[in-house]
Formats: sequence, C-alpha cells, structure tokens
Amino acid sequence: FPVTIRLVEIEHTFKGFSCIRYSQAEEQDVFNYRVLIIDNIGMLASLYQYADAAFIGGGFGTKGIHNTLEAAAFGMPVFVGPNNHDRFPEVGDLLRNGSLLVVDQPEHFNQQFNQLWNDEKRWNEIKTLSQTFVQQQAGATQKVLKYLAE
Repeated sequence: FPVTIRLVEIEHTFKGFSCIRYSQAEEQDVFNYRVLIIDNIGMLASLYQYADAAFIGGGFGTKGIHNTLEAAAFGMPVFVGPNNHDRFPEVGDLLRNGSLLVVDQPEHFNQQFNQLWNDEKRWNEIKTLSQTFVQQQAGATQKVLKYLAE
C-alpha cells in the first residue's frame, strides 16, 4: 500500500509529462511516453543507456542517495534531492564538477528540468561533465588492488 501511494506521488511530480510505470508499459508503445517510472528492482543500470536524464532517489530521505555513477556514466544530467550528499563521496564530486543537479523540493523538479531542457548548450555541457568525471575515475579497482598488495 505505501509503495502504491509513493508511485502516485512520483506520477504527480511528473504530471507535466506523459508517464507510464514499467509494470504497465507495453513494448510497442513505451516510446510514446516521456517518463518511464521503474517500479521494480534490479534493472536500472541497464536502462540508463536509453535515458536523457535521471532523477536518483534517496535524496529526500535519511538513508542515502542511490547510485549516481550508473546514470552519470551514460552522460546525462543527474538530479537528486537535497539530503545525504556528504554520505557518498561521488555525490559530492559530481556536485563540485557541475554535473549533478539538486532539487530542493519535489515540486521544483519540473521547473529545473524544463529550464535545462530548453538550454541545449548547458544540457550538452552537463552531459560532457558527467562522462568526463566517470572516465577520470576509471581504473579504481586496479588502484585499490595495488594498494592492498603493498
């Protein structure tokens, strides 16, 4: 029951766009919608490649922001809520490089998104910043393994 209420709230947040839940989408018509709300677990990382932007959950609660790097790797503007930035180093890093955008209240998302959507130069700048940041982090596993071997 609470999940259904939350999904209705999310749909309301995106009321200016045509939305559909993944569980209700048909393959032949999913491209007729601007917003696909993923209402299941385990497939986000594989869906980001199809997105133009991502709103990452967890930034309005107290537990933490979900993985921002998966979306950033596909070079897109990434939006988050105002909380928990200090708990995850990559969130702070993406904020500092300008590719992560903070929505201070859920109802302000449409305004911020539309403003960015209508500024192609800024949109492309953020895409580049996102991709560059992730590319610069490549090789982290090797660095950790090397450190542990010393």
